[in-house]
Amino acid sequence: MAEVDLAAEFPQPAGVARWAEVMARFAARLGAQGRRVVLVTSGGTKVPLEARPVRFLDNFSSGRRGATSAEAFLAAGYGVLFLCRARSAFPFAHRFPPQTWLSALRPTDSAHSGLLCLEAEEKALPGFAAALRSYQEAAVAGTFLAVEFTTLADYLHLLQAAALALSPLGSSAMFYLAAAVSDFYVPVSEMPEHKIQSSGGPLQVENYANRVCNLTEKREKFSHGYEKKNEQLRHEFKVLQLKQEAQLKEVEEMLYQEGLSEIAMSSPSEQIAYLLVERSTLLRKLELMDPEPESQRCMSSKLQKEFPQSYSKDLETDKTSQNSLESDVEQAAKTGMAHEEIRRLTDEVKEKEQSKLDSALQMAQLEIEKLKENLIKLKENDSVDLQKAKEHNQRLNEEILALRNRVRSLDSEKKMLEEEVERLKGEIHESQENEQVGNHSPGKIVGTQQKVQYSSSGEKLKYQQQDELQQLRQNLHRLQNLCNSAEKELRYERGKNLDLKQHNSLLQEESIKIKIELKQAQQKLLDSAKMCSSLTAEWTHCQQKIKELELEILKQAQSIKSQNNLQEKLAQEKSKVADAEEKILDLKQKLEHAQKVCLTDTCILGKKQLEEKIKEAMENEAKVKQQYQEEQQKRKLLDQNINELQRQVRILQDKENRLEVTSSQQQFRIQQQETLLKQLENEKRKSDEHLKSNRELSEKLSGLQQEKEALCEEYGQFLKQLDVHVRNYNEKHQHQKTKLRRVKDRLVHEVHLRDERIKQLENDIGALQQQMEKEKAFQDQITTQNDILLLEKRKLLEQLTEQEELIHGNKSIISSVQSRVLFLDKENKQLQENSLRLTQQVGLLERIIRSMQIRRGEETTISEIPEFEVLNKIVPLPNSSFSGTGLVESVGSLQEIEEHKSQEAMAKPKSAESLSCSQSSEVGYINVASLK
Repeated sequence: MAEVDLAAEFPQPAGVARWAEVMARFAARLGAQGRRVVLVTSGGTKVPLEARPVRFLDNFSSGRRGATSAEAFLAAGYGVLFLCRARSAFPFAHRFPPQTWLSALRPTDSAHSGLLCLEAEEKALPGFAAALRSYQEAAVAGTFLAVEFTTLADYLHLLQAAALALSPLGSSAMFYLAAAVSDFYVPVSEMPEHKIQSSGGPLQVENYANRVCNLTEKREKFSHGYEKKNEQLRHEFKVLQLKQEAQLKEVEEMLYQEGLSEIAMSSPSEQIAYLLVERSTLLRKLELMDPEPESQRCMSSKLQKEFPQSYSKDLETDKTSQNSLESDVEQAAKTGMAHEEIRRLTDEVKEKEQSKLDSALQMAQLEIEKLKENLIKLKENDSVDLQKAKEHNQRLNEEILALRNRVRSLDSEKKMLEEEVERLKGEIHESQENEQVGNHSPGKIVGTQQKVQYSSSGEKLKYQQQDELQQLRQNLHRLQNLCNSAEKELRYERGKNLDLKQHNSLLQEESIKIKIELKQAQQKLLDSAKMCSSLTAEWTHCQQKIKELELEILKQAQSIKSQNNLQEKLAQEKSKVADAEEKILDLKQKLEHAQKVCLTDTCILGKKQLEEKIKEAMENEAKVKQQYQEEQQKRKLLDQNINELQRQVRILQDKENRLEVTSSQQQFRIQQQETLLKQLENEKRKSDEHLKSNRELSEKLSGLQQEKEALCEEYGQFLKQLDVHVRNYNEKHQHQKTKLRRVKDRLVHEVHLRDERIKQLENDIGALQQQMEKEKAFQDQITTQNDILLLEKRKLLEQLTEQEELIHGNKSIISSVQSRVLFLDKENKQLQENSLRLTQQVGLLERIIRSMQIRRGEETTISEIPEFEVLNKIVPLPNSSFSGTGLVESVGSLQEIEEHKSQEAMAKPKSAESLSCSQSSEVGYINVASLK
């Protein structure tokens, strides 16, 4: 339906302009986010039958399909513009009718005044929580917008506004039309102002049936034609794409084969321009390389004289070919210009689109940045403090881990010392057994030497043990210092934790303030909800009144139908009365005739009976007239009541429209307040999370402090055990230091060997590094040489391509020259045949001259005859075809021969024979030279 027809047939409703702005903003916001948008229509339309409507034609549709499809689109990530019938099925709520709510929801005691808390069982409302969450997520994200309509005019105007709002999105917009739209409607020009009166009989809908059929047929034809055109265009586009790709591939292969790989990746217009330039250069080279020699020009001038028609035809063909070439060149240049213009236009269009998109993106980014800045300002104070607390906690954890690692290392050292003690014990037992065995031996010198060695080794062991004790004491002092520093850090961190707790208390106070503000906002929302509920109650009351009025109207319609039936009965009775009057007139005429004929008793009785019947009919007619007048009065009263009811209905409709406008405004405000509430709730959740994290950190700190105290106790016990073990070690294992020294000497020797090996390996590594550097230098030289060779290779390839191009041009020249040579060879053969014939003719002429010398008396007669006629008579030319050059040369040779004959008429026959032979040889030589 065109725009003019829509405006003419259906005037624009009141709130369409406002909804158009809302839908345009919704589509622009989602388009800037890069989200796809779908328009979903749902529910049935309503068609009024009067300008001040009392009766409607309603298309029944529950709207469940549109609601479920809207839910599916939201789950798939689309932005949904939901155009639905008022009071039809709504997304996320159509599965939960109000009857189930009344039985499932239960009020609970709320701690805060002014708040209503409700509880529900999951079995009574399965899936209610998930539906509520999904709806709130869509509302917060701004991906769902619901627009309501009632009449067909509302639907069409809102659909047009939605299409205009979604048109800038292009392919990212989709239409899902699931509404039950009525095919029948009453135009404004033919619509009555008030209720259609029933006095004129039943309503006539025959005029509109054809219109309905035509509308449906036109719509189906238009949709089918549009789909077919779309399919054809898509198929043609695919075919063109395939052809273009195939052509591009062929062109690229040709260019690669001919060595023009640089142009293969460029655009077709650039390729055409490059080929045209090369063509022009080749033509110039051919013109410079193949100039016509003077001999050919002379021959061409002679041939022009002898064969003007064939030469003119050749010239015309050459001119036409040149003209076609020039036209091809011009067309190629024009195509190049057209390609450049198309590129320029496409670039301009792209730049405009990009500028529009950039401006929209900048606006969206500015809005997003403002929102982000506001959020960042709110979060900075909390985030900085939390980060500091987390960093301190991390430091504490790291220090505690370091302490644990130190304790573990001390435990490992303790175990190592115990193992060494056990090892030394075993060695002492072995040494004691060896000493006992040595004491039984008779050698005294050995015993004295061993005693001296043991005494010296014992002193050394004492010194070493003292040194080790000093080292252990130093380590103990260090550990004590570390513990003191750790205790100081713990105290410092406890103070920081107290500061953090104070900060958390401040945050809690701020959260309490935010909660108070939330309560105030919730109270405002409750007030607005109460207002909405009161308005909805008034609206329901008005609807009930409207229903009551509709029932009264139905009753009045039934009474009107009964009146119509009574009127039909009156008309039938009137027709009966008219028939009776006609019969009475006939009977009167018969009575008069009978009175004239005879006045008998029978006639008198019949007359009396007829008079009685007439009286009864008159009485019945009077009664019917009275009933008719009473019914007319009742009808007038009903009309007055109907007019009053219509006035009341109009007043109620005006109130309903006002209530709808106010309810839509309040719904919009409620949505804004809900978004604010959600934002505040999110902030509250974040603050609660921060508080929880702070509490967890404080608990962790307390646990770490307890662990630290336990570790300190363990450390004290460990020090005591160390002292006991050191004393036992000093008392029992003084004699085992000698063996330890031996082990140390061995270790020192092995260390020296290892150092020597390391030095050798370092020397080897240095040599290898030098070799690697030399190899790298050699590789660099090789790479440089390779680069030079590659450059030379490229130059040689370019030279080869140039030579191939020259060879290709020379081949074309050679082919043309070969064709010319073949043609000239044919002419040579013809000329040789002509020369042979001319030699034969010359022999005949010589014989004739001899006879002429004998017959001198007949010279006068021969001189009077022209030379050419004699020759033509004596030497008839053959009919074989030969070139013009041969004819000219033959005529010249004959003239020379005749001149020589006239000059040397008195000469001897031998000299004549020699002259004829020389002339024939010269003629053959001239022909060959001219052909060469």
